[in-house]
Amino acid sequence: MKRIKTKKQPKIENEEALRVGQAIRRIRRERKMKQAELAVLVQMQPAQLCNSEKGNNLPSLKTLGRICKALGVTVNDLLYPRSELAAQSAEAGAGTPVGDGAGVPATLSPGERLYEPLSARGILRCTQTAEQDAAIDERVVAMLLQRILDHLALETMCGVNKHATIPLNVSFNVDANGAEQLASLVRMHFGIASAAAFDYVELLENNGLRVIFSQLPAPLESLSFFDAKNNNAFIVVSDAMTPERQLFKIMYELANIFLYTRTGNALVYDTDGTRHFAKRFAAVMLMPQTAVQTSVARAGILPEQWTFEMLLRMKARFGVSAEAFLYRLDELSLLPRDGALLESLSKAIKQYYLKTSFKEPAGEVSRMSRNVRFTDLLLCAKFNPENAKEVRKIESRVRKNYPLDESIPVVKASAKNVDKKRSGPVRPKRAK
Repeated sequence: MKRIKTKKQPKIENEEALRVGQAIRRIRRERKMKQAELAVLVQMQPAQLCNSEKGNNLPSLKTLGRICKALGVTVNDLLYPRSELAAQSAEAGAGTPVGDGAGVPATLSPGERLYEPLSARGILRCTQTAEQDAAIDERVVAMLLQRILDHLALETMCGVNKHATIPLNVSFNVDANGAEQLASLVRMHFGIASAAAFDYVELLENNGLRVIFSQLPAPLESLSFFDAKNNNAFIVVSDAMTPERQLFKIMYELANIFLYTRTGNALVYDTDGTRHFAKRFAAVMLMPQTAVQTSVARAGILPEQWTFEMLLRMKARFGVSAEAFLYRLDELSLLPRDGALLESLSKAIKQYYLKTSFKEPAGEVSRMSRNVRFTDLLLCAKFNPENAKEVRKIESRVRKNYPLDESIPVVKASAKNVDKKRSGPVRPKRAK
């Protein structure tokens, strides 16, 4: 006789794990957080958090505490879900910004608020493209979120102004003329008019904007995030590109930020129109018409006299790629109209790019400071002993995960050698 298998009743702890997991997932979604984002905040792997939300395991009390802090609830809210919690979450979603305290216990100290989720802070991605979405996985999201969270935490610890000093909400037409007018307005606020700047990254950061150089998977080259609470932004650019390409992509993302605020903080989808606008804005920002025309006139170069060597010498003054400068010359009618010289020079540049794996002809002109403001904030935060524990964590992540920053000193300088004039020469010991 066949033995009939009876379905085992779930154990009490399994029921509790399922109840807690469902509560975590529900509240996380109400807070508009992704699993990867919450996993970073609570120091878990995304797969571990996923298992917990499915009820496969019950997190430890210590981990539950971190989850509660990230979600702005109490442990009891997860163990014994109450209707008051749902009402509170609904109220927060109805128009009260979560980052301003809605759904977060008022007893949280400023230090505990350092790592509120980006969605709670009103920091959202500006653009969306098929290429970017294909390259972004949970690990990339977690890394970018951590970089931004560390930056925000250091700003809070140092008590610096988080607002951009230039207006990011500007009205303009999404066409070539609109791009030129917007670039002229931004340059006016930067105080450089039509002059070429020496270090555009420093210029942006001096006006409050945040620029982060980071490792990004190909074909992902750059991303931008708008900080609605502080009317500011984060621009993330890949470390794998040449400085000239990085500079162009930074300005390209700045255009995307303006497009994002123009649409009422709605995600900007990559289309021919938006892509052309952003490229035009970047070109005008880096190569203003007056500056290019004046430089060419002072060099006495006629349209038919351009050579490959002269092109490289002139483009270095603006810190842009040879290809970008060539097409800017053509836009400004500084090349022959028949297009023959444009085609010839373009072919020479592309052959060089293919031969050297897209290195820049005549050497790269590095005119940018990379992640210097982040390191300045890190050093400044060390002066307050109350920040010691958090700064050590950030510094550890910098050394472990951000190879680019290792070349920048992130620890206190060691004591300098004693002046030889005062101490005198070091005498060898006498042999016994």
